[in-house]
Amino acid sequence: MSNNIEKFPISTWQKIKNNRGQFSTSCFVSGRWVKFDGSAARIGETIVATASIMTDNDDGRSRKLCEFCFDLNELEALVKKLKNATDQEQGA
Repeated sequence: MSNNIEKFPISTWQKIKNNRGQFSTSCFVSGRWVKFDGSAARIGETIVATASIMTDNDDGRSRKLCEFCFDLNELEALVKKLKNATDQEQGA
């Protein structure tokens, strides 16, 4: 029966992303990554979200370096500015 099993091709990078979950993003040059808890709280006009800055130990286990609380609207505005700057550099 094991002859009928076809392995699904998946990259190492994709395996790492899958293990870290949908609320994370990884650094391209180190073993660090940001893990969002997936929730936020509204305080007046501010939406406060929390993220953990994580790293992988030599034994493969994850370790939290620090926690970062931020204004979600401010982060969205920053991402938009970065995208616009990139588009302008590329002549889009």
